[in-house]
Amino acid sequence: MEKSQKTSWIPLILVAAATFVFALDATFMNVSISQLVVDLDTDVATIRKIISFYTLITASLMMISSKLQDIIGKRTIFLLGTIIYGIGSLVAAISPNALILFLGWALLEGIGGALMSPTVSSIISGTYDGTRRTTALAVVGAIAGIAAAVGPIFGGVCTTYFSWRYGFAFELIVIAVVVIAYRKIPYFAKITSLKDLDITGSVLSAAGLLLLILGILQLSDSNMKLCLILIIASVIVLLAFGVFEIRRSKAGKVPLFDVTLLKDRNLTIGTMLRMIAALAMAGSMFAVSIYLQSVLKMSAIETGLMLITMTAGMLLVSLLAPKVSMKLGRKYSMILGFAVAIVGCRTPSTLTRRCSWTMKHSGPMRIITCERWDTWIP
Repeated sequence: MEKSQKTSWIPLILVAAATFVFALDATFMNVSISQLVVDLDTDVATIRKIISFYTLITASLMMISSKLQDIIGKRTIFLLGTIIYGIGSLVAAISPNALILFLGWALLEGIGGALMSPTVSSIISGTYDGTRRTTALAVVGAIAGIAAAVGPIFGGVCTTYFSWRYGFAFELIVIAVVVIAYRKIPYFAKITSLKDLDITGSVLSAAGLLLLILGILQLSDSNMKLCLILIIASVIVLLAFGVFEIRRSKAGKVPLFDVTLLKDRNLTIGTMLRMIAALAMAGSMFAVSIYLQSVLKMSAIETGLMLITMTAGMLLVSLLAPKVSMKLGRKYSMILGFAVAIVGCRTPSTLTRRCSWTMKHSGPMRIITCERWDTWIP
């Protein structure tokens, strides 16, 4: 690899662009759920399942994707992921019904995202050194935060003034640029061969994660029995996966996942904290979006505007977080973040108020005004 390739920022721009699209996709369609129901002649439950399966497919294939980049090559896997993701965006953009939307958005974009996402950190770590590597990782993290933050507004504008299909079209354009310029990303030598692929471990890990997420999706009073069965089955399969990986490692073979990494306290705690933060952010944004559209009957742009405080907060903090982390340290930065989140989740009833909203039409938009404030009752 030439020195110019190491110092050029073009690889960072390309992987950051792919990261932006991947993060944007996680939030921009939340405000378009009501319009999706109308345009595709379906219901909210179906759209919810499509969104859930998108996450399910991505999560279940992420571990396999991480190993494939060592076998096939980081740049090749990144390219394959972006191509599949782009095809999924095209299919989603032209989807005439919920089934085609599922194939494009949940299946193809899910597979593409699973292939593409793990290679981002690997490409950056292998391309840059020292402070440049730290800067590059911070930029990618900030880009992901910005994309997730602007998603609701972007989706609201697209859906209200154009169509939600334009959101997927925008993703396709960005992905096309990344694919065209992918050769600017350095080539990395393969670390292992195809014969080292842990097929049994891949099946067990994907099945375990699939059962776990399906179990969580069944969480309701009417499906509690099925929910417990699926979650228990997932625990059994994942334990079998762990035992198999330990035996494979002791046999001198390359495991899909090195279970001994779990002994690293920092890695284990950091992963758990990141998972909790992701669950809280994604879950709350989805739930609030559903409430605003299904209960309060707000349009996509109104939902995006109601979420603008979250957008502004995420945008500001994502830019300041690297500096705050350097001053306070990672540990205290995370503690501060979780503390603020806890305060936001539950404020005292004497301070929290509920407003009676009225919608006044003014041209293409509706102005939201508050007529009366009442004490909020939990």
